[in-house]
Amino acid sequence: FSDFQCPFCKRVTSTIDELQKAFPSQVRVVWRNLPLPMHQNAEPAAEAAMEAFAQLGEKGFWAMYELLYQNQTQLDRASLDAYAAQIGLDMKRFGNALDMQIHKAQIDADAKAANDAGISGTPAFVINGYYVSGAQPVLLLTFFPYDIRFSGGVRVAAVDRNGDGKAEIVSVAGPGGGPDVGTFSGVNGARLDQFFAYNPAFSGGLYIAGTGR
Repeated sequence: FSDFQCPFCKRVTSTIDELQKAFPSQVRVVWRNLPLPMHQNAEPAAEAAMEAFAQLGEKGFWAMYELLYQNQTQLDRASLDAYAAQIGLDMKRFGNALDMQIHKAQIDADAKAANDAGISGTPAFVINGYYVSGAQPVLLLTFFPYDIRFSGGVRVAAVDRNGDGKAEIVSVAGPGGGPDVGTFSGVNGARLDQFFAYNPAFSGGLYIAGTGR
Protein backbone atom coordinates (compact mmCIF):
# COMPACT_ATOMS: atom_id res chain seq x y z
CA PHE A 1 0.00 0.00 0.00
CA SER A 2 1.56 3.27 -1.07
CA ASP A 3 1.09 7.00 -1.60
CA PHE A 4 2.88 8.79 -4.45
CA GLN A 5 3.38 11.93 -2.34
CA CYS A 6 4.74 10.07 0.71
CA PRO A 7 8.54 10.56 1.10
CA PHE A 8 8.89 7.23 2.92
CA CYS A 9 7.21 5.46 0.00
CA LYS A 10 9.77 7.01 -2.32
CA ARG A 11 12.58 5.89 -0.03
CA VAL A 12 11.48 2.25 -0.11
CA THR A 13 11.34 2.04 -3.93
CA SER A 14 15.04 1.13 -4.02
CA THR A 15 14.42 -1.78 -1.65
CA ILE A 16 11.58 -3.02 -3.86
CA ASP A 17 13.84 -2.78 -6.91
CA GLU A 18 16.55 -4.71 -5.08
CA LEU A 19 14.09 -7.42 -4.10
CA GLN A 20 12.85 -7.87 -7.65
CA LYS A 21 16.37 -8.06 -9.06
CA ALA A 22 17.52 -10.55 -6.42
CA PHE A 23 14.44 -12.80 -6.65
CA PRO A 24 12.89 -12.36 -10.11
CA SER A 25 10.98 -15.64 -9.93
CA GLN A 26 10.06 -15.50 -6.24
CA VAL A 27 8.85 -11.96 -5.61
CA ARG A 28 5.64 -10.55 -7.02
CA VAL A 29 4.73 -6.94 -6.28
CA VAL A 30 1.01 -6.15 -6.12
CA TRP A 31 0.40 -2.40 -6.01
CA ARG A 32 -2.34 -1.00 -3.79
CA ASN A 33 -3.16 2.71 -3.55
CA LEU A 34 -3.44 4.41 -0.17
CA PRO A 35 -3.36 8.19 -0.75
CA LEU A 36 -3.21 9.84 2.66
CA PRO A 37 -5.54 12.77 3.48
CA MET A 38 -2.69 15.18 4.23
CA HIS A 39 -1.22 14.76 0.73
CA GLN A 40 -3.41 16.81 -1.60
CA ASN A 41 -1.74 15.56 -4.79
CA ALA A 42 -1.59 11.89 -3.84
CA GLU A 43 -5.01 10.92 -5.17
CA PRO A 44 -4.63 12.70 -8.55
CA ALA A 45 -1.23 11.03 -8.87
CA ALA A 46 -2.85 7.66 -8.15
CA GLU A 47 -5.47 8.43 -10.80
CA ALA A 48 -2.67 9.18 -13.27
CA ALA A 49 -0.96 5.87 -12.52
CA MET A 50 -4.20 3.93 -12.85
CA GLU A 51 -4.96 5.58 -16.19
CA ALA A 52 -1.46 4.74 -17.41
CA PHE A 53 -2.22 1.12 -16.52
CA ALA A 54 -5.60 1.30 -18.26
CA GLN A 55 -3.99 2.52 -21.48
CA LEU A 56 -0.64 0.71 -21.58
CA GLY A 57 -0.90 -2.07 -19.01
CA GLU A 58 1.86 -2.82 -16.53
CA LYS A 59 4.48 -1.14 -18.71
CA GLY A 60 2.53 2.10 -18.59
CA PHE A 61 1.89 1.89 -14.86
CA TRP A 62 5.54 1.35 -13.95
CA ALA A 63 6.67 4.09 -16.33
CA MET A 64 4.29 6.53 -14.62
CA TYR A 65 5.30 5.18 -11.19
CA GLU A 66 8.95 6.02 -11.94
CA LEU A 67 8.13 9.56 -13.08
CA LEU A 68 5.86 10.25 -10.11
CA TYR A 69 8.48 9.22 -7.57
CA GLN A 70 11.36 10.85 -9.44
CA ASN A 71 9.42 14.13 -9.45
CA GLN A 72 7.59 13.77 -6.15
CA THR A 73 7.55 17.52 -5.42
CA GLN A 74 5.89 18.19 -8.78
CA LEU A 75 2.55 16.38 -8.78
CA ASP A 76 0.28 19.24 -9.82
CA ARG A 77 -2.07 18.75 -12.76
CA ALA A 78 0.22 20.36 -15.32
CA SER A 79 3.06 18.06 -14.26
CA LEU A 80 0.82 14.98 -14.41
CA ASP A 81 -0.19 15.95 -17.95
CA ALA A 82 3.48 16.30 -18.90
CA TYR A 83 4.32 12.84 -17.51
CA ALA A 84 1.39 11.32 -19.39
CA ALA A 85 2.58 12.86 -22.65
CA GLN A 86 6.15 11.71 -21.94
CA ILE A 87 5.14 8.04 -21.72
CA GLY A 88 2.86 8.28 -24.75
CA LEU A 89 -0.62 8.23 -23.29
CA ASP A 90 -3.69 9.35 -25.23
CA MET A 91 -4.00 12.84 -23.71
CA LYS A 92 -7.71 13.20 -24.35
CA ARG A 93 -8.42 9.96 -22.52
CA PHE A 94 -5.97 10.90 -19.78
CA GLY A 95 -7.54 14.32 -19.22
CA ASN A 96 -11.02 12.83 -19.11
CA ALA A 97 -9.92 10.15 -16.64
CA LEU A 98 -8.55 12.72 -14.21
CA ASP A 99 -11.40 15.20 -14.70
CA MET A 100 -14.05 12.53 -14.15
CA GLN A 101 -12.05 10.60 -11.52
CA ILE A 102 -12.91 7.38 -13.31
CA HIS A 103 -10.42 5.36 -11.24
CA LYS A 104 -11.58 6.71 -7.88
CA ALA A 105 -13.68 3.62 -7.12
CA GLN A 106 -10.64 1.39 -7.53
CA ILE A 107 -8.48 3.68 -5.39
CA ASP A 108 -11.18 3.82 -2.72
CA ALA A 109 -11.44 0.02 -2.78
CA ASP A 110 -7.69 -0.24 -2.12
CA ALA A 111 -8.00 2.23 0.75
CA LYS A 112 -10.90 0.24 2.22
CA ALA A 113 -8.87 -2.97 2.02
CA ALA A 114 -6.11 -1.22 3.97
CA ASN A 115 -8.56 0.10 6.55
CA ASP A 116 -10.17 -3.31 6.95
CA ALA A 117 -6.72 -4.75 7.63
CA GLY A 118 -5.92 -2.05 10.19
CA ILE A 119 -3.41 -0.31 7.91
CA SER A 120 -3.46 3.48 8.13
CA GLY A 121 0.03 4.59 7.08
CA THR A 122 2.37 4.22 4.13
CA PRO A 123 4.31 2.44 2.93
CA ALA A 124 2.75 -0.78 4.20
CA PHE A 125 3.47 -4.31 3.06
CA VAL A 126 1.71 -7.61 3.51
CA ILE A 127 4.35 -10.27 2.82
CA ASN A 128 3.53 -13.95 3.13
CA GLY A 129 0.65 -13.04 5.41
CA TYR A 130 2.69 -10.71 7.64
CA TYR A 131 2.23 -6.95 7.97
CA VAL A 132 5.41 -4.86 7.67
CA SER A 133 5.04 -1.14 8.31
CA GLY A 134 7.25 1.65 7.03
CA ALA A 135 10.30 2.04 4.80
CA GLN A 136 12.19 -0.88 6.31
CA PRO A 137 15.78 -1.64 5.29
CA VAL A 138 16.83 -4.98 3.83
CA LEU A 139 14.62 -7.59 5.50
CA LEU A 140 15.88 -10.84 7.00
CA LEU A 141 19.10 -12.20 5.50
CA THR A 142 17.78 -11.74 1.95
CA PHE A 143 15.47 -8.72 2.14
CA PHE A 144 12.11 -10.09 3.24
CA PRO A 145 10.35 -11.55 6.34
CA TYR A 146 10.67 -15.29 6.40
CA ASP A 147 7.61 -17.34 7.27
CA ILE A 148 9.23 -20.24 9.09
CA ARG A 149 6.87 -23.11 9.90
CA PHE A 150 7.81 -25.48 12.67
CA SER A 151 6.22 -28.88 13.16
CA GLY A 152 2.87 -28.52 14.89
CA GLY A 153 1.97 -25.38 12.94
CA VAL A 154 4.08 -22.87 14.88
CA ARG A 155 5.20 -19.92 12.72
CA VAL A 156 8.00 -17.41 13.25
CA ALA A 157 8.56 -14.17 11.32
CA ALA A 158 11.69 -12.04 11.50
CA VAL A 159 13.01 -8.72 10.21
CA ASP A 160 16.55 -7.45 9.74
CA ARG A 161 15.93 -3.97 11.19
CA ASN A 162 19.60 -2.91 11.20
CA GLY A 163 20.46 -4.12 7.72
CA ASP A 164 23.34 -6.20 9.10
CA GLY A 165 22.15 -9.57 7.83
CA LYS A 166 21.00 -10.72 11.28
CA ALA A 167 17.28 -10.80 11.91
CA GLU A 168 15.16 -10.12 14.94
CA ILE A 169 12.17 -12.32 15.68
CA VAL A 170 9.07 -10.13 15.54
CA SER A 171 6.18 -12.56 15.49
CA VAL A 172 5.45 -15.99 16.89
CA ALA A 173 2.12 -17.70 16.34
CA GLY A 174 0.76 -21.04 17.47
CA PRO A 175 -1.24 -23.59 15.48
CA GLY A 176 -4.43 -21.58 15.92
CA GLY A 177 -2.82 -18.41 14.57
CA GLY A 178 -2.61 -16.69 17.93
CA PRO A 179 0.51 -16.01 19.98
CA ASP A 180 2.00 -18.99 21.76
CA VAL A 181 3.66 -16.94 24.49
CA GLY A 182 3.77 -19.84 26.92
CA THR A 183 5.94 -21.95 24.68
CA PHE A 184 7.90 -19.07 23.18
CA SER A 185 8.29 -16.85 26.22
CA GLY A 186 11.19 -14.45 25.69
CA VAL A 187 11.60 -15.15 21.98
CA ASN A 188 10.00 -11.97 20.66
CA GLY A 189 12.76 -9.45 20.09
CA ALA A 190 15.51 -12.07 20.19
CA ARG A 191 18.09 -12.30 17.46
CA LEU A 192 17.14 -14.88 14.86
CA ASP A 193 20.78 -15.98 14.53
CA GLN A 194 20.55 -17.31 18.09
CA PHE A 195 18.19 -19.99 16.83
CA PHE A 196 19.04 -20.52 13.18
CA ALA A 197 22.11 -21.13 11.07
CA TYR A 198 22.43 -19.83 7.54
CA ASN A 199 23.11 -22.47 4.92
CA PRO A 200 23.20 -21.21 1.29
CA ALA A 201 22.82 -24.77 0.01
CA PHE A 202 19.43 -25.21 1.60
CA SER A 203 16.37 -24.54 -0.58
CA GLY A 204 15.22 -21.03 0.28
CA GLY A 205 18.57 -20.16 1.84
CA LEU A 206 17.67 -21.00 5.43
CA TYR A 207 18.56 -23.99 7.55
CA ILE A 208 16.68 -24.64 10.79
CA ALA A 209 19.26 -25.61 13.38
CA GLY A 210 16.50 -26.89 15.66
CA THR A 211 15.18 -26.09 19.09
CA GLY A 212 12.66 -27.65 21.41
CA ARG A 213 11.31 -24.29 22.49
